[in-house]
Amino acid sequence: MKFCLTLAVGVAFTLASTAAWADDAEVAKELVDGLCSNCHGKDGRSVSPTFPNLAAQPEEYIEAQIKAFRDRTRSDPHAQAYMWGMASNPKLTDGVIEEVAKYFSKQKPANPTPSDNAALLKKGEALFAHGDHDRNIPECAACHGDKAEGKDTFPRLASQHKEYLTKQLEAFKSNLRENPIMHENASNLTDDDIDALATYLASQ
Repeated sequence: MKFCLTLAVGVAFTLASTAAWADDAEVAKELVDGLCSNCHGKDGRSVSPTFPNLAAQPEEYIEAQIKAFRDRTRSDPHAQAYMWGMASNPKLTDGVIEEVAKYFSKQKPANPTPSDNAALLKKGEALFAHGDHDRNIPECAACHGDKAEGKDTFPRLASQHKEYLTKQLEAFKSNLRENPIMHENASNLTDDDIDALATYLASQ
């Protein structure tokens, strides 16, 4: 009798957990289709340079950023203007955020934006792959991956909008977007460096 009771409790717990997961996934898809897509495009491939592509971003990165928006620990002007309000949606529980992040991480990346400026592309590639240690600029590839594909909590930079990348690098440099590591990494970048990096990464 005791075994049957234990088994019944276990089955009930499993069914409840499965139902909760299903609910989180359903709510996440509802938010992706009805809210996120308005700015970030279908399946996270944005058509506006104001809003970043989310498709193929690492799951851990998306989850961390949404939670930072929700908790208002990411406080740069872009975040405040757009994402603080969006992330205050009461449906964005931790479970739903995990499902949203999982969904976008599995989508096909956005198409790259080619550039015919060979010199700018070459400079951007060199900075990304090797940095400039004479100017205390580290290589971006060390954290973001050899192909800028991103990993763990480091975002995918490949095929991101050039304009968005430019604004974020400028925000890191000025510390408007507070991130000690990125502020240090970007603090010695010139405007030309940022232009070259953004052009190269958008083209990948």
